[in-house]
Amino acid sequence: MFQKRIFLSVAITSIVTVGLIAVKGQGTVGAADSRPDESRVHVVGGLGLWDAVMPLTNSDELLLRREDRLWRLDMSGSRPPMEVLQSKLLRQAEFVFTADAGQRQWVFCNSKAASPFAIAIDGKRTAEFLIPDLAISGEQTPVIQSHVWVPHCNAAILMVAGGDKQTWPRDGNRPVYFWISLETGKVVRFPIGWDLDYFSADQRVAVFGALIEERFQPRQLRAISMVSSEAIANPPDKAIHPYVPFHWTNTQLVQPVFERNDEAMSRRRLMGLTTGGAVHALPDTLPPESHLEMAKHRGDNVGMRISDGNRYVGVPCDYSVLSITDKNRQKTIAKNVTDFSLLDQGRSVAVISPMETQQSLTEAWLLSPDVALRQDLLSGVEQPPPLPQRLAQKSYIRNRRTVLMIPGFGTGASIVLCLFTHDRWDMRSLPNPLDESITPLFWRRALLVESTGKRKLLDGFRDRDSPESFWLHNTGRLLTGATRYIDENGQEIRKIEIREYSIRD
Repeated sequence: MFQKRIFLSVAITSIVTVGLIAVKGQGTVGAADSRPDESRVHVVGGLGLWDAVMPLTNSDELLLRREDRLWRLDMSGSRPPMEVLQSKLLRQAEFVFTADAGQRQWVFCNSKAASPFAIAIDGKRTAEFLIPDLAISGEQTPVIQSHVWVPHCNAAILMVAGGDKQTWPRDGNRPVYFWISLETGKVVRFPIGWDLDYFSADQRVAVFGALIEERFQPRQLRAISMVSSEAIANPPDKAIHPYVPFHWTNTQLVQPVFERNDEAMSRRRLMGLTTGGAVHALPDTLPPESHLEMAKHRGDNVGMRISDGNRYVGVPCDYSVLSITDKNRQKTIAKNVTDFSLLDQGRSVAVISPMETQQSLTEAWLLSPDVALRQDLLSGVEQPPPLPQRLAQKSYIRNRRTVLMIPGFGTGASIVLCLFTHDRWDMRSLPNPLDESITPLFWRRALLVESTGKRKLLDGFRDRDSPESFWLHNTGRLLTGATRYIDENGQEIRKIEIREYSIRD
């Protein structure tokens, strides 16, 4: 069932992050001490106020909502947004995620006035996730809390919870599960009391724990086909077969595959990854309690952050890139990675950070299968002077540098945008005049970097009023969003003001 186990060759690097960067394409890295080119940021214009924005999966388009109308914007060109449909369900909708089945694209929404729903972008299908006898009030409506999208089955499972406490069908507001076909829009609500437990290794079978009819009795397992939602007589036993556990916080397309430890059946071991219905083995040398924190798939490569199981979720951990076609290819590994974005041909940008402290300085690096081609993205960029060591030891001095990374989407060579921010200040409200203090510092830079090593230092996004949201297409077209509140009938309504930028030499 499984491919020959893949062993990763390890190369260790330690790193720290701050800045805004875009990384693109292929080639060789420039000299580590070279200065980046400088580019100007020009405002192309504003696109007005919108209620919701989200990129469409596997598409060059951005999806926008304004009141009860849905628009799409082709980010690969320069055309304005185009209205595609109108529906009363959209009026108070919030985008949750998008998915597709071939040419049919879907957006899944929560609503402040209705049950969760999905609507096909072509306007030909609408699917509502209804719970019988549930009261819908403006104060508390059910929401999609989690989902598992299985593209190779053209289906998804939704976990819905959070509705009206008085009429909710389960104790403790425990969730209700739905299956949806992304080809036809057919919806199946599973029996009340079922809880999603795990999937088969290829995710073609979902296994639920059924309602317990007698106290102190084990839950009966019920299996369904992810392709058709039909019942399967014999659920795969996770004590025997590899499986994909369900956890409501994990909505990634690349999922971990576990197997029971031969020596201690109560323990599980991370043995592989599954994506697109294929299972890819990981080396036996991983620690017994290893946990997949994050995984992303691009082309023939999978990037992954794997912790040793003894850390809290979200802390820095090991990062590696696995080639799923060339098993003899050298793999890139780095320590203390908190975020990453895959580029082309196995390259990636990694945010590497120490454990959170008052003096934590983060770095961003361009990583390549060729260790000699690694590069600190801030190399050659003028930065604030270092904090004197005598002040770095003071508990009241805060000195932090962070990185916000925005991956590009759509077709074309992949790029990444990173925003570096450095803050330094005295945290005391009433400093002792006899103590040595510092002058507050705020430093922010935006860098556009190609994976060849060519970088562009942008002259924009340097002040504290930088936009809150960024949408970057792989062609380099950049939109930003800022929250605005407008008065509508005496109520403050949240809107997103969108502006478009161009970067020129």
